[in-house]
Amino acid sequence: MLKKILALSLFFLLTATTAGAAESLQIGVTLPLTGPNAFAGRLELGGILLAHREAGSVLGRKVRLIRVDNKSDTTEVVNSTALLAERDRVTGIVGFYSSNLAIVGGRVAESQGVPTIVPSATSPAVTLGKKYIFRACRDDLYQGALAAAWVRSKLGLSKAAILRHGTGEYQTGLADAFEKAFVQRGGRVMAHIGYQPNETDFREHLAKIIALAPDLLFIPEHYNEGSLILRQAREMGAEFRIMGGDAMDNPVLALSLGGAAEGFMHMLFAYDPTMPDMNPAAAAFTAAWRDAYPGEEPNSSAALGYTAYMMMIDAIRRADSDSREAVARALEKMMDLDSVFGPLSITEGHTASTPMSVIEIRDGKRHWLGEVTP
Repeated sequence: MLKKILALSLFFLLTATTAGAAESLQIGVTLPLTGPNAFAGRLELGGILLAHREAGSVLGRKVRLIRVDNKSDTTEVVNSTALLAERDRVTGIVGFYSSNLAIVGGRVAESQGVPTIVPSATSPAVTLGKKYIFRACRDDLYQGALAAAWVRSKLGLSKAAILRHGTGEYQTGLADAFEKAFVQRGGRVMAHIGYQPNETDFREHLAKIIALAPDLLFIPEHYNEGSLILRQAREMGAEFRIMGGDAMDNPVLALSLGGAAEGFMHMLFAYDPTMPDMNPAAAAFTAAWRDAYPGEEPNSSAALGYTAYMMMIDAIRRADSDSREAVARALEKMMDLDSVFGPLSITEGHTASTPMSVIEIRDGKRHWLGEVTP
């Protein structure tokens, strides 16, 4: 898939350049195309490129995308954001991916007054107190509460354990939000274990959890670590349900993990190609993706990349200007934007009103379980 996305990216870069840089309006994209977050970064880039193909001009000017690989690294994201803001003088930025990257990159964009839309970073700290930083999704507080509500009301489970990265912004925030809401709903958290960075063998932690016999193990993890936990838990004979957050949304999860994925559930922002009764925007996005990237399925990361770019174009159009200040204020006023996720508005905290849902792996396939409401 990477080759397809890079080829499409090169096409847009060349066509934008021939239109003339002086005539174009520039939007920066910084995403992890290499490193541990590359699979999600590439999917978000695929969505952005698809949106650019559909909305490649605004205010009568061509949009030129300036793309940078932040390599899943905080130093790289700081440097790339500074270059986009200062050297390239972009009107806005779309990207970052993870909360750790978005927090440090967002500080740079905020200091330069560059309106920035983060497709999928969910930590509240990403937008807290910011004038220029926005997100195309809900935050960890909202997601954690919905996950707990689903487990208690839909599954009827009352005993949970949590295993997560000990210092990651995303993992810590989502774990804490889940625990708080789960306990408030009458559940009991039997263990909350934070492992050390760079751990890959989770058997010692899992042995302690298995001995406690919880109903559910909640793993608010990125895919690389989460898939290892899932595989090792099943190899050790764990029979409890396992649930992850939105960062576990990988189209190849069931194929890569085989039987270890059976019964696994995870939260995601409310788009999946398996969902029934898609709204017209979601159906059009799915068809366009399959046409652009045949043989590759989209996921919520791809849809969020697509949506974040469309949010930026909508704000520029409503501002009727490429002024950074005007675009940021237009983003604040976004109401009922037609999107893959349904009508989206910017809520308090510069967060989009994106709905959430649950996916379950069953019989080796993804099954849409429906939207989750508070």
